[in-house]
Parts: sequence; structure tokens; C-alpha cells
Amino acid sequence: MKKKFAVTLSLTLLLLITLLLALVANAQEPISGADGEGVISTLGLADPPSAGLSVQYIFTGVANHPTAATRQIATSVHCTNFGSTAIQAEIQLFSVGAASAYGDTVTIVANRTWTFSTQNTAIYREDSILNTGILEQGSGRILADKAELICTAQLLDPIGNPPDFIAELEMFKP
Repeated sequence: MKKKFAVTLSLTLLLLITLLLALVANAQEPISGADGEGVISTLGLADPPSAGLSVQYIFTGVANHPTAATRQIATSVHCTNFGSTAIQAEIQLFSVGAASAYGDTVTIVANRTWTFSTQNTAIYREDSILNTGILEQGSGRILADKAELICTAQLLDPIGNPPDFIAELEMFKP
């Protein structure tokens, strides 16, 4: 019995190592040249910010599936103004391969949190519903006219309260 287990384990490890080597050998570089140039610019991430605003955060992993035919998923972004004066803020969400952004521009008064969502959710009281339709492998950015804006983002089950799942999307400072 021990010998059979050892042989099975050895063959399994050999198969996994072979598979890993095949994946490494066939790994591809990111698309370059005529087919891939300008993809980021096309999505808008490289576009200059709106007048008077600067990019405060960028993030990836944005998704939205609003129909019952698929497992529903939404993206919610919360931004809080920790300053003493109102902040002009703009959210921009991009779907993979899309030529335009989904977004909204708002004024967030001092000590106020604004919630943007790609669709209605059962757990949050959205201030802005972006109605993006299906959005896959997306990214986003938050722009503002002052740096006192703190933002977080999550992927979540939009119909559950509490949600069946919720996952934080990491925010990056440009």
C-alpha cells in the first residue's frame, strides 16, 4: 500500500512539474506593437484628468453583472471627505476593451461619505448608481480637486444583505 502511494505521489509531482515547466515555457510577453499600442490610453487611464482635478487613486478588478442569468456582482466605491471644505470628486470606471468610461462627478461636503455603485445593492445606500451594464476585467480611477479624499472599493453580491461575498479592491496612489 505504501509503495503504491509513493508511486502515485511521485507521478503526480512529476506531472505537476511538467505542467509548470510547460506554462513557463509558453508564457507570453504583454502585447506590444500595432495590436497593443495605446490600449491604456484607449481605456482612458492615461488620459489627462478633468480640468482642476488630479488622480487620487487607481484600482483594478472592477466588475458588474446585473442579470440573474449570471452570478450577480457589483462594484461599490466609497469616498469620504476628511477635509474642512467641499471636494469636487469624479469616478471613472473602464471595462476591458471599452473606448469610454462610466462615471460621475459630485461635490462631497466636509465629513461626508459618498457611495458610488455600478448597480443598486441591498447593503449600501448609494448616492450615485453608475448603471454600467456588464463590466468585465475593469479598472477605475478617482479624481479630486483636494487630497483630503479617502476612498475604498469592493466587489460584492448586490442582492444579499448581508452579501454572500464581499472583497476589497486595493487602491493605489499614482
